[in-house]
Amino acid sequence: MPGSPLARGRRNTMRKLFIIFLITFFLAGCNLFWQKYSNEEYKFSLLLPNSWSKEGMDKVALIAKAPLEGKGDVYPENINVVVTELPEQVSLGTFYELNREELLRNLPGAYDQQEGSAFAGFLPGKKFSFVTKIKEFTLRMTSVVFRKGKYFYVLTYAYEVGKDKKYEPIFNKIITSFRAK
Repeated sequence: MPGSPLARGRRNTMRKLFIIFLITFFLAGCNLFWQKYSNEEYKFSLLLPNSWSKEGMDKVALIAKAPLEGKGDVYPENINVVVTELPEQVSLGTFYELNREELLRNLPGAYDQQEGSAFAGFLPGKKFSFVTKIKEFTLRMTSVVFRKGKYFYVLTYAYEVGKDKKYEPIFNKIITSFRAK
């Protein structure tokens, strides 16, 4: 009978199973479009969107680029990871300041400068963000510096100003997923 306690019990069980399925699907979907990138040479890993291209270059451990978004899009939003090995005496703060000064020297006219802290798991870092014009592009660039043992990891990302709402959450997930071994 549809109104019997047994039928009501089955409906409640089915509802609970459906809710569990939805929650599981949602949680799995959080990483469904992401992949783990690992670099054994420099002992780090991070998550990247599946659709992004990945490459390495001389002195750059990783360059990952977003696909272009159509005919009018000519700047691929990107992140790169540069790894530097330095003696233990060099502090995170000193290396961060040197990195910040180098960025400002190479990109004069940077404005809307912001500094702050960053964390990747329990690994503390320092963050520097600014807006600059490169050729016809106005870009928001952010550089995050972490240290693990003898390595300094500099993760720098760039996207066109105006695409903040789309790319800032993606880059935040990449940065917070960073792990150094």
